Amino acid sequence: MVGKNWACHQGYLRSRGEYLLFLDSDLVLAPPVLRRAVDQARAERTCLLSLASRIVMRGFWERVVMPLFTQFVLVYFVAPRANVDTSHRAMANGQFMLFTRGGYESVGGHAAIRGTILEDVHLAQRVKGQGQRLRVYWTPDWVTTRMYADRKEMREGLLKNLHGTRFSALRQLGLASLVALFFLSPFAILVASLVGALPAIWGIFSTALVAITALKQVGFQRTLEGRGSGAFGLLYPLGALFYLGLFASSLARGLGG
Repeated sequence: MVGKNWACHQGYLRSRGEYLLFLDSDLVLAPPVLRRAVDQARAERTCLLSLASRIVMRGFWERVVMPLFTQFVLVYFVAPRANVDTSHRAMANGQFMLFTRGGYESVGGHAAIRGTILEDVHLAQRVKGQGQRLRVYWTPDWVTTRMYADRKEMREGLLKNLHGTRFSALRQLGLASLVALFFLSPFAILVASLVGALPAIWGIFSTALVAITALKQVGFQRTLEGRGSGAFGLLYPLGALFYLGLFASSLARGLGG
């Protein structure tokens, strides 16, 4: 059993309450969050209520890479569909998961997903698979965390999540291709147009794509940070290159055994 899953299972065995809260130790909680979370869970009759935190980004690489990480998670798991009861889409934030005891036991708890690294996603999928209610909310005023202390720690943490427990070279290649296509290919097209390898219309088109993407990234950066100009969003190509490096490392690790 993966260490975190084992620890959570041991906590469950020693618990007696109606609700079970699985909480990462590095979260900073606003005083009313626990009461409000329980009230929300009762009001919506959830099996699992998960709160997503505001990510505190202090270092250069955190501010370049973590916004892309957040976007990848939202897109990959089709986050808006997670709160739709009739949708099979599911996700959760393992930093804050509030279960009813009955719901947790009915999906098998952490013992049922003992060998997985992405335990939050697998538990959420089991909740949805049994037709029970899942709710995930972004609560930046309630919950905050700094996920990684430096670039090395961030790289290892993101690589672990990216690689997962079920490695697939095709999946990694596909995701890497999408990152390159959406975030980097407009620059390649623009350069090709400037040197005459492509018609000028392609240069105009790619410039428009770059401008639109940059504006969206700046806006997203401001939303995540809650303050400032969002200028780090302009460095999204650097973040995309960082992620391509992670995909390459994951492929090397997976294919190398």
